[in-house]
Amino acid sequence: MIADELLESLLERAREQGAFPPGERRALWLPRDPGRAVALIFPAGADRPSLVAKIEAAPGDKLRREYAALQQLNALPQLRGDVPRALAWRESRGRVGLLTDVLAGTQINRLGRNDPAIRQAAICGVDWLIKYHRATGVMWREWPDAAREPVAAYLRNYRISAATGRVIEQILEISGQVPLVQRHGDFNTENALWDGS
Repeated sequence: MIADELLESLLERAREQGAFPPGERRALWLPRDPGRAVALIFPAGADRPSLVAKIEAAPGDKLRREYAALQQLNALPQLRGDVPRALAWRESRGRVGLLTDVLAGTQINRLGRNDPAIRQAAICGVDWLIKYHRATGVMWREWPDAAREPVAAYLRNYRISAATGRVIEQILEISGQVPLVQRHGDFNTENALWDGS
């Protein structure tokens, strides 16, 4: 299977970096969309995965963007340890693969609605998102200049009511500077981990 060959190539790269021990391992393949596969990689005897491999059909634009974003985030000292490390990228026989490490913690969406930790996890999630935006802020722009193009695109694509038109006018009346930041494309409770701290 091509995915297995690509996975072995990704793991070899992780071993070269000292990110995964040589020897026995097991992979738990998770069902995904057609043309995409995800495997959790467990070292021998471990009860939790240490790596995640994502494989999809070429050209693999989504994975390519994820790999580039992780490389940028991994280079920011403020976010070190907060985002998975991008360990390997491979292309082979019409497939692309990305290998990352796994951070410790419980997915926030697995905390029960009545779990006392849910409130603290949500507060920490907001704090982390603020930290992320501060670390990835690229520039400040004068408002409403920063809003003109998105608003113009919205007006080109959608019919609006008079009430919506008034809201847009109010938005454009705001003055001051706003930061332009990198958008986290996958910030949700399935992709946020809570370690209790």
